[in-house]
This record gives sequence, structure tokens and C-alpha cells, in this order.
Amino acid sequence: ILTKKWWKVIHIMQDADVLRNLRSRILMDIDFSAVQCFNEQSSGAIKKVIRSFDKKMDFAQGETQSGYGPDLVIYIPFAGEMRVKSICVIGGPDGKSPSKMKLYKNESTVDINIQEDKKAVQTIDLNENLDGSLEYPVNVSKFNNVSNLVIGFDENFGASKT
Repeated sequence: ILTKKWWKVIHIMQDADVLRNLRSRILMDIDFSAVQCFNEQSSGAIKKVIRSFDKKMDFAQGETQSGYGPDLVIYIPFAGEMRVKSICVIGGPDGKSPSKMKLYKNESTVDINIQEDKKAVQTIDLNENLDGSLEYPVNVSKFNNVSNLVIGFDENFGASKT
């Protein structure tokens, strides 16, 4: 039973997504020691939520949710420059899935206020994606040479937390 969980996994894909093992290669380039999530209820849970395409439905590794309100901001640094092509966000039931995703790139300073203080490079309206079947394409021309990706969620489908 999933309670108080609105999203379970983030999967970021890069350009070379023809073969499944190439789709998962981006994980090797994430600096997991520096990944951060602002307003996360359980500190460090986000590091288990970012996972490979072939393990996107493996919720045994964990889930995450906001500590208060619907806002979450995730900072994902890469070891080099990446090209992000699409993102998959798997949410939870009962209105806890995020309904909007704001994307930022190459930010030098990140905190929970980035969603109010800065204009997103791209904003994507989300659907409740409980089975991981939806991937959201990003504007690839804007997400070349990405050294860090910031993902902001500030709305959900009606729950008090995300």
C-alpha cells in the first residue's frame, strides 16, 4: 500500500537510448554523493529514487515524499556534460503525484526557493503516471551540455503532500 507517496522514481534519459544499457549509462555519470533534495521527508531517500530504466518499477529501493506542502526541489549533478532527452516521473495514487515539473540546468546555487526566484528553462504539465509508461521529452536544444539538472515540483493532483 502506498501512502503519502506521490512519486516513486525519476528516470533521466540521454540521447543514446537505442539500447537499454545505453539508456542506463547516465546513472554512471551522476555524482550521487552531491545529489540533494530540498523539502524531502526522509533525508537521502532521493538517491534511491533515481534509478535506471530497467529498474524503474523496482520500488523495493524506496520512495520519497515532501516533508511539508507539495514542494520538492531535486539537484542532480553530473560528472561531465550530458544531453538530457526525456524524464520519467512515476507518482503515487490519491492525488499525491506531481502535476507540474520545472526544469533548470547548470545552476550554481540551488535551494527550495528556486521555483519562485528563477524562471524554469522548461515547464512540463504531468499526468498521474503510476505505471511508468509516460516519458516526458524535454526541449533537447535547451538541454545540451548539462552539468547539473534541477527538477522542481510545486503542484500535485490535490493531496496535502507530494
